[in-house]
Amino acid sequence: MCTAMAAFAATKASSVTCHHITWIFDKEHEIGQFVTGDWWVVSPVNIISITNDLNDKSFLPEDGTAVNGSMINPKVSDHTNHRTVLRQGYDERVFEYDPALNAALPNGKPLSADNPLALQPDQSLISTVSWLWRTPDDREEGAPKPLTDGQGARPTLRAAAVLTSLAKAPPEGTFRPAYAGDEKRLFNVSQLRLDRLRNLDPVENIVNKPYHGAYPEADNLAHYLGDVSIPHLAYATSTLWLDHVPTWFGMHCYHPTLNMPNYGRSKCLILSAAMLALHLDWNKIESTPPDKPEKTQLLNNIVQLGIDFAGIADAGGFWHGDGGHGAGRKPTILFAGLLLDDPHMMNVGKWKTEFHDDDQIFYVTEADIARDAERLTNPENPHTGEIRHPGAIYTRAMLGMPEWRGKKNEGIEAAWVLNYRVINNSYYPSFALALALTGDEGHARKLYNHDAFFDYTDRVMTRDDNFNYASNNPPHFGTNMWRAYRGLVQPAPDTARWYTPDILAVIDAPDFKMWYTRNAGIYEAGQPVRIAITQPADLSALNAENVRITSAAADKTPVPLERLETDPEGTYIELVFPPGALKPGRYHATIDPAAYHTILDSRKRKLYSNRLIFTVK
Repeated sequence: MCTAMAAFAATKASSVTCHHITWIFDKEHEIGQFVTGDWWVVSPVNIISITNDLNDKSFLPEDGTAVNGSMINPKVSDHTNHRTVLRQGYDERVFEYDPALNAALPNGKPLSADNPLALQPDQSLISTVSWLWRTPDDREEGAPKPLTDGQGARPTLRAAAVLTSLAKAPPEGTFRPAYAGDEKRLFNVSQLRLDRLRNLDPVENIVNKPYHGAYPEADNLAHYLGDVSIPHLAYATSTLWLDHVPTWFGMHCYHPTLNMPNYGRSKCLILSAAMLALHLDWNKIESTPPDKPEKTQLLNNIVQLGIDFAGIADAGGFWHGDGGHGAGRKPTILFAGLLLDDPHMMNVGKWKTEFHDDDQIFYVTEADIARDAERLTNPENPHTGEIRHPGAIYTRAMLGMPEWRGKKNEGIEAAWVLNYRVINNSYYPSFALALALTGDEGHARKLYNHDAFFDYTDRVMTRDDNFNYASNNPPHFGTNMWRAYRGLVQPAPDTARWYTPDILAVIDAPDFKMWYTRNAGIYEAGQPVRIAITQPADLSALNAENVRITSAAADKTPVPLERLETDPEGTYIELVFPPGALKPGRYHATIDPAAYHTILDSRKRKLYSNRLIFTVK
């Protein structure tokens, strides 16, 4: 993937190529490769041309619009103007383009022998390939359709690679320094603490099969929700992950199609699976062909990503809690830091960096309980009504419960099957387990310095309703690893007291109309089960004959229903059982599809599920 065009000597070249991008020098310079295959060059060096073998040149802008840009040592923020977090020199068609940051246009002109880019020691040159188009319907083959707001595409970049200039040749086995910021710390494979990795027996859904896909397939969730393939994990982490712009802004431009997944969920499923896989005995993994895989490539790739994430944070970067975008960076930094035995990276739990994982997970406090009570009851509070139902508020029984929120200090709601909650639930437990298995027992958790994160993953894994779409299901490999090896680390907390009395609810936003299956709460034996409906619906079609109650156990034992009652306004369903019919345990209430369609037609809603879960204690 990364090659040199040497003129006379193996250690000197007049150009180097990596991931479809070629940097051409004014003369031969000493060059070499880091353990990840990325190139270094001894500088100073003049770069006179940057080319790529991907673009259809007929689509290059005729009006001089800047595409295929480059940046040097990108900094995330100067801490005086927060919008500098968005400034970029890669592509003029995307917001916050700053021509002064485009290193491919020194002095505002194209590179040439007369107008070279003078690369100095300790500089990382990130060069990119843009997707090209003339109009939204006239674009390069495979290019995403440009957005209607004129702000590029998702993503606008097709590929990216980094060339690092150093004052002298680094020792063999050196990792590439982080591409962000001016500090270029060098780490070496000789530092790796491989004794901090386990050598566990493989579980189901981890395989070693050849992977020949093009990188766009890396966003195909089947690769890591079904069988996780070691070659796929290695391939998916082998190229530069351009990640110095946080949240959804990065999706507009900065996540090159051929380098990395675009959405945060996909990144985290790859990272967490890779970290877990490194704790397995690969000699016992069934392989096709029978050649046993080596851990070296995947290990080096994950450590490199941790180095890069740490460099972004050190350069002012952040990944604040925002839906499903920014998770996994803190766990990866700590995992890499433990393997490198680097004090700075191992101290990530005390950094001032804002991390998605810390923002989203918290312990419910008295303030949360008081806030919800006030929002629910005070008609003068502008936020009254934001909570969809009393069942979605925090109560005193939840005090101290490890909990999730979409964004820090806003959107806090106790309902379990919220879209972004279950997205994050799909990978948080794998990250927590991978860290807990690394090094001495309890060491990683202490360094992580956020106990709520680990406690919340225990809470997640005690539930059987961590889903709303198939793509948000917990991956089989991660679930199997949890079941097999969670008991090797610190004892799990008592999660019985941590429950969420969820409801059968409707999300009524204009662009998202879907019924959700919710956990209907915990009830005393003999107590009627009342299911609240957030948005009133026509429930007249329901009766005791078309609602079936069964045990949630594997045998699905049927349970008799004495009667079913609804109110005329259609705001609740009440299930009344014969005395002694309900024993302690979990139950499913399933509405006959024909009756459920009748309800949905009355609300003009799309059918999602006709089942909900309730618990009897």
